[in-house]
Amino acid sequence: MKTRFATALFLSTLALSPVASAQSSAESAQASLEQAMRYYENGQYRLALPHLEAAAEAGDAHAQEMLGFMHAMGGIFYPGVALDRREALRWFDRAAQSGQPVSRYMRCALQRTPDYALPPMPRARKDCFDHFADSGISPAQ
Repeated sequence: MKTRFATALFLSTLALSPVASAQSSAESAQASLEQAMRYYENGQYRLALPHLEAAAEAGDAHAQEMLGFMHAMGGIFYPGVALDRREALRWFDRAAQSGQPVSRYMRCALQRTPDYALPPMPRARKDCFDHFADSGISPAQ
């Protein structure tokens, strides 16, 4: 009887562990974002990076977009953050895939900037600004 109860308890714990894991992951991402924002608001951008990255890797579109801007602007606007165009494009792309229209615009704009020395855009992205015309979103919004 005791063994059955222990087995049932163990199995129910296993069944709930993905839910608990997803909740703790979401809570951890939220905590990372909150810590990142404290550093960011105090101008400690270099210290904000690992916390933003943790939230962004967990799927937070706002963190992804912030990382895109921080890497696109580098130390000019964000002292302690290296200018890294490939990282900027990577994060803007992830944020755009998460539904952030500004990130989609930035991804398109950066891909068309000659000094970004990146591989050419595939045909599907050649007219990426057309997305705004088709969706009724003005890039100026």
